[in-house]
Amino acid sequence: MQVSGEFDVIGIIITIMEKTGKIVEEGICSPYIFNKVWVYTAKEDVNDISGMTIKAFAFNLLGMVGRAEVVIANPTD
Repeated sequence: MQVSGEFDVIGIIITIMEKTGKIVEEGICSPYIFNKVWVYTAKEDVNDISGMTIKAFAFNLLGMVGRAEVVIANPTD
């Protein structure tokens, strides 16, 4: 995930969910490049990622929160 903004991001939390909304895993991203690129490595093996949702919550020292959500399309398309 790449982030930008007026104030530096100090953390990002990732939630990965099945199509049903069941949480597969949650975790904290690690800063990679000057807190502008953050990395999260999934720990759970999943057979079918189609339709899964990844939600990200980024926050800074001022308490501001940015949100992003991506639904994975069929990876064979």
